[in-house]
Amino acid sequence: MTCTEARILAALRPGGVLTVTAIARSAGFSTVRSRVALLALSRRGLVWQTPRGWVLTASGYRYAGLERGSAALDVPIGAAAS
Repeated sequence: MTCTEARILAALRPGGVLTVTAIARSAGFSTVRSRVALLALSRRGLVWQTPRGWVLTASGYRYAGLERGSAALDVPIGAAAS
């Protein structure tokens, strides 16, 4: 886990939703800020779900699509990110 991941995890209450500017920017969002929800911890890092339905790691590397355009944000920590 990177320092950034550790800081994000420490700031996030269980089941909470964060606004993370760096993650949103690296995922190609046109807006400066975007809400993202923590889905799970994985070997690749923290796994997030964005409003556009992308699943991405804390580094912002987009590696899977998930219900594009209709993604639920309020996902409890520990939920499966399949």
